[in-house]
Amino acid sequence: MCRHLVPAVLLCACGISAAASAQNTDTKVAWLHDLDEARMIATESGRNVFVLFTGRGWCQPCEMLDQLLFHDAEFVSRLQQSCVPVKLDFTFGDSSAEKVRGARFRNWAKRYLVLGFPTMVFVDTNGQMALSPT
Repeated sequence: MCRHLVPAVLLCACGISAAASAQNTDTKVAWLHDLDEARMIATESGRNVFVLFTGRGWCQPCEMLDQLLFHDAEFVSRLQQSCVPVKLDFTFGDSSAEKVRGARFRNWAKRYLVLGFPTMVFVDTNGQMALSPT
């Protein structure tokens, strides 16, 4: 279950897990980018949803978390077995499609009380916050 991932997430987010960077591989998380789609998949598979609110290119802690944790083969394997992973990147362009995406992501951030980046939230299949380690 997703709650078993919390200690690993917290250790890395706090910068304590230097061992994770030493075991870093080219393994990557198969991220979804739509929370509604992830909830449907989670319902079908009996898993919760792991949501990462992040900012590519402008959020240094987000970049560090990605390098230290989300390329670690063991963590990635456990994450994808236990949860449906969703990455919501708060880096937006100027097109109308990007404005729509930005509005959707901001609504989700408000719903899950995101105050800073990165933020990780576990969501059940009903969209309710199951656990927030950050």
